[in-house]
Amino acid sequence: MRNALFPVVALSAVLLLAMQPAHWNRSFKNFSSKHWRKWSRKYGEETMSTVQNVKTINSRKLFPILALAVALVIGSTASSSAAKAPKNPFSQIIKVTHGKVDATNSQRIDLGNPGPSMGDVLAFYIPLTSSPSGYLTGTLTVTGSNQPAEGMEVRIAALTVSIGSQSDQLVIGGSALYNITSPTLSIGQKTIRPVVGGSGKYAGARGWVESVQHTDGSWTHTFHITK
Repeated sequence: MRNALFPVVALSAVLLLAMQPAHWNRSFKNFSSKHWRKWSRKYGEETMSTVQNVKTINSRKLFPILALAVALVIGSTASSSAAKAPKNPFSQIIKVTHGKVDATNSQRIDLGNPGPSMGDVLAFYIPLTSSPSGYLTGTLTVTGSNQPAEGMEVRIAALTVSIGSQSDQLVIGGSALYNITSPTLSIGQKTIRPVVGGSGKYAGARGWVESVQHTDGSWTHTFHITK
């Protein structure tokens, strides 16, 4: 690409010289034949002939040619930069849905002090309603009670989503804030957790997942992953 652009750049430089004051033109005319022969051997007779002929063109006629040459250089540079632009690493997007979280598919196990407290565990097994079929299972462990504010608690996730085949799994980690009396996030509240691994067709997956509960109690989990 660099060698292909050189004749255009050389032509642009000579045109600029041709449009400058007289002392530039005198310097141009005094350019030694030795240099012309060197250019000829390296870049070909055609390029040298084109550059030499430019000296006889009226400066007003040079402007459109100069504009075209500059545009070609800028365009080529922009195309090269665009080609090198990094792609979005989280290009694979997967959405799964499931129904309401209730006492039929979840259970809070009181392992700490009586009532909501640190050490409590919430366990889940919830079938997916999206296609392909599958399930969400795992635990949320309370690691902060009445933190970071009164009536709130921090829960650490250890969740697995199996999609389609039993072996095709995505693993969710991270933490989220919950109302201390609620088994789930509030309706409309979104939370983002890291995707820390996968298996089967998702082996080596990394990225993040956004989870949200809708007004009817159903859930959507949108995974943004790379491998």
